[in-house]
Amino acid sequence: MAQAAEFIEDGNKDERKEHPDIQQPSVTQNKKWLCLIYFGLAFGLLLAVGTGLRLLVPAFTSQCEVVPDKSVVCCPEKWTRYKENCYFLSINKTTWERSSSYCASQNSHLAVCEEEEELTFLIEEGRTYLTFWVGLRRDTQDNWKWVNEQPFTQGKWGLSGEGRCVCLAKQSMQVKQCETDQLWVCEMKAPLCD
Repeated sequence: MAQAAEFIEDGNKDERKEHPDIQQPSVTQNKKWLCLIYFGLAFGLLLAVGTGLRLLVPAFTSQCEVVPDKSVVCCPEKWTRYKENCYFLSINKTTWERSSSYCASQNSHLAVCEEEEELTFLIEEGRTYLTFWVGLRRDTQDNWKWVNEQPFTQGKWGLSGEGRCVCLAKQSMQVKQCETDQLWVCEMKAPLCD
């Protein structure tokens, strides 16, 4: 047995003598490669699991609700449901007009807050964003109207200022120039799910 080991060892030495430019990997190099392979496999597995979860999570967090007529309403991804409506809070800033156009492109409109409860909900949702456009502005006769043509009843939300457009800001409604860049919030009726 010892002779066989000697022969194999001598054979390797002879081979190295014949090919001095070929180096046998050391044990340390082998361990490094093995670690890299294990790391790559672990990373690939985590990536696959993470991608799988990302695909599954929207199904579980799609904000669906069964309504009285037994149909299911769901908000699109990145929209928040409140009662029978879905709301989208932007992360970009733009003018009131461009905000309104964006909402229209999403089959929605700038948020209309005709109920105190809805206004409070939006203020709470928007705290992260600070101020954002809503669908209220002064018409050509200086009357405040929502984008759905309903008049605005001021209640505790008195409006004043030189601007023609309104944004929600922390705990109040502020009048601003419509050309000011602000975040915005779109609103749509929660659609039925497929």
